[in-house]
Amino acid sequence: MMQSKPYDKCCWRLALFVGLFFVTQPENSSAAKSEAENKVVAFAKSVDLSPLHKIAIQADGRLRSFESHAKAYMKHITGPKRIGEQSDGFTYLDLAFRPDAYFDLDLVYIKKKPVRATLAETLRLSGAIDQERADTLIETGLVSQRLLSQPEIAVLLDRMRADLIRTSKPAIAIANAMQLSRPGLLLSELRVVPPPDGERNSHWTTLTDLTGAKPGEIEGLSARTHESLHNSWTAFREAWVTRDAQRVNAEANRLAAILPTIAPDLYPETGRLAWESWYFRSKSMSWVWLIYLFAVIPLLMSVIYRWRGAYCAGLLLFVIAFGFHTASLAIRWYISGRWPNANMFEAVTT
Repeated sequence: MMQSKPYDKCCWRLALFVGLFFVTQPENSSAAKSEAENKVVAFAKSVDLSPLHKIAIQADGRLRSFESHAKAYMKHITGPKRIGEQSDGFTYLDLAFRPDAYFDLDLVYIKKKPVRATLAETLRLSGAIDQERADTLIETGLVSQRLLSQPEIAVLLDRMRADLIRTSKPAIAIANAMQLSRPGLLLSELRVVPPPDGERNSHWTTLTDLTGAKPGEIEGLSARTHESLHNSWTAFREAWVTRDAQRVNAEANRLAAILPTIAPDLYPETGRLAWESWYFRSKSMSWVWLIYLFAVIPLLMSVIYRWRGAYCAGLLLFVIAFGFHTASLAIRWYISGRWPNANMFEAVTT
């Protein structure tokens, strides 16, 4: 009995150590994850991307601001949702420079609830997620790239694509979102270097292609400008990866100062790019329709109750809505450089 006591004491110590390890490990892991997320949030708040709003990008056959490009692009990935408090421009660049940070993050938006439910149930039955996580997916419509990469989901999406009437379109949208979120494709869409020859029909160059070329390979671009852009873009990327917000802001200003000087006659006005950024931040001024709706209430009351005060209030709201509506049409006309009637939204607004 006396000999067994040291052995028992040792076993108790070992059991206590193992128990404490497993109890504290999730807390440590959770704390580390929370600290990493806080650093990203702090970095996102410190980064000032407003200089990039003055940069033009050649996309969809026209020139538009970086912010409107990022918003239009991210719409195909995150839909109407945002990642935390990040702007679309920040998420666009962060996804391009730090893709690994988004692999486990709920990023891809699924619009239709029946499709969400089917995906959630498939993932739950496979053991990839629990019921709580499945309910969150159905509610938010957001799912991570890792979950969409599961073999069971690949089989499910193939089956959905075969149903041309009900589920083909959502399945294709999910596949497109996965494709568009690749860093190489994100960077290949940043055609921000205007052609030095100033020809409107010439293709713009990406900063990635510029950094991969040697000075003199891009016809018409001076070696000095080439080197300046190369150094600034390289420093911008390195600072972003290391989360050096001060340096990111400095290089963003530097890029915004250099790019318009390459082809001044071709580059759009700074004011037009600024208005475009504001217009898309304001959700294309679609909130104007709410003012029309509010105007209907007192106008109906004036008809039913013959109330002069309600009539005046309703007419005032209607005039305000009509004024904002006209302004939104004029702004869209100005930033697009054409009569706004090229798609369904523009046709209805016009």
